[in-house]
Amino acid sequence: MVSQNAVVQVINDGSLAGVVPALQEHGLGRPAAQVWSEDMTRFIQLLKDTIVSMTLIVSDDVAEQHRGIQTKVILSGLLAVVSFLAALALLAGIFVVRPLRGRRRSTPA
Repeated sequence: MVSQNAVVQVINDGSLAGVVPALQEHGLGRPAAQVWSEDMTRFIQLLKDTIVSMTLIVSDDVAEQHRGIQTKVILSGLLAVVSFLAALALLAGIFVVRPLRGRRRSTPA
């Protein structure tokens, strides 16, 4: 793509003088503006395709991370519920079952 090189040359030289002949030579009889326009259209299309492709890659990565985090949150919640139920069972064993056993032993036979 001659036009991309032309842009760099214009930036470096600060002039269009060296660019127009290169565009006309590349254009094979077409006007330099037409060559520039066609090359820039291709460049913009490639840039758009690249941006869309990168966006899809990032989107997939974010979705994968979201699934991983969602799984961790669910497992953490389940662990918290199981821990809470185990603590309740332990407390019930300490405060309910033990006193009942103690009363049975102290009753005269």
